[in-house]
Amino acid sequence: MKKIIIILSMLILVSACSMGRTVTSCTKGKDPKECLSKLAQKNNAQAQLKLGDMYYDGYDYKQAVYWYKKSANAGNAEGQEKLGNMYDKGYGISEDYRIAAQWWEKSADQGYAPAQFDLGMLHDILREYPLAIQFYEKASKQHYGKATCRLGVLYFKGIFVERDDRKAIKYFLKSAEEGYYESQAIMAGYYIYGYENIVKIDYKKGFDLSMALAKHKKGRADAIDNLTYIYGIQKQNLKSYAWYLVSRKCPEDPEKLNVPHYIENLKATLSTDKKQQALVLCKKYQEQIKPAD
Repeated sequence: MKKIIIILSMLILVSACSMGRTVTSCTKGKDPKECLSKLAQKNNAQAQLKLGDMYYDGYDYKQAVYWYKKSANAGNAEGQEKLGNMYDKGYGISEDYRIAAQWWEKSADQGYAPAQFDLGMLHDILREYPLAIQFYEKASKQHYGKATCRLGVLYFKGIFVERDDRKAIKYFLKSAEEGYYESQAIMAGYYIYGYENIVKIDYKKGFDLSMALAKHKKGRADAIDNLTYIYGIQKQNLKSYAWYLVSRKCPEDPEKLNVPHYIENLKATLSTDKKQQALVLCKKYQEQIKPAD
């Protein structure tokens, strides 16, 4: 009997692994939509989810809802969360935050951190702060940086809880370490400029966080400004100017640029050769902050 149970368990495991590989191979194939459609029609919840994602990215929200709903009804936690988002935003379906919340609850009950965050935000908006904090803490325990950051904001602003800057900064730092770009931006700024008696200036930490931030599309401009400043304040004018050129997309002829007064002053310290080196560095820096695909 034991042998039969072990063999059955192994067959189930192999089948599950095979299914995962099939969905992955579909997404990397020549015609992922057709490949995923075949799997989705066989009630593969993960394929239904990925197909929904493809339609969502193509702005075909009705088809996205159709496939997210299939995946959600099959019990896929990510599909449930994304279906809730569609109801919340009114994308491809009538807006209804109550139905959105129902799907988020199903997903959150499975321990899916983004859904826990969604419910936290909903209760936050409704000013039901004890419930909001409860859901943020659940998501934060799973290292979901967005939720950790929001806890930091609540303590920083003293919303429902007593204001506590030190506790807020601990949450921002944790969130930054979890990879959330908004917290990386906050903490990079604190390390570069300091914050009261809580965060001392530390250009190395500011640099590291800015480099991480630069790989996020939404944080890139702030990160490049930080890096330009860090090198400038340390009188490393060549590198400072190179980072400024990154913000201008490494133009072939930088001399034609209209630049701020402080950059003009910085350029005045560089020889023609150094300016050429800055352009070479610019292209190197561009590669360093290219998001990994």
